[in-house]
Amino acid sequence: MPHNDYRAIDFRPALAAGWRVFYMDDAGKVTSLPVVGWLVMEQAPISADGRDAHSDVPVENRDRLVVAGVHRDGWASHVVPANWHAEPWLVRGPDLPDPDRSQIRAEKERREEAALTKPLEDDEE
Repeated sequence: MPHNDYRAIDFRPALAAGWRVFYMDDAGKVTSLPVVGWLVMEQAPISADGRDAHSDVPVENRDRLVVAGVHRDGWASHVVPANWHAEPWLVRGPDLPDPDRSQIRAEKERREEAALTKPLEDDEE
C-alpha cells in the first residue's frame, strides 16, 4: 500500500551567506551546519518497494514544503534536507548570533522536562 513521502523537486541556493542549522544531541552538545540553500519538497506517494506510486492527486494540489538544505556528510555536491543528519533544533539567519549558553541550557532543560512527561509507549501494540 502506498504511503506519502516528500521528494525534492527544486533547489534554490541561499543567496546570503551565513544561514546555518543547529543540532543538539542527547547530551546537550550543539553542532551546526551551513545552509547551502532551500529544497522545495513535494508530497509524493511512495509504494512499499520505494518507487513512486501512481497518484490521483494533481500536481498542483500536492503539499509542498520549503526546507533548509545542507551538504550530506562526505558528499559535498549532494544537498539533503537539514533533518537528514538529525532533528534540527534551530535555524539562524546571517544577521542572527549563534545560540548563547542560556539558550542552550533552556533548550536542554525543555527537552529533559519533555522526556519526563512523555507517556510510556504500550508494548502490546
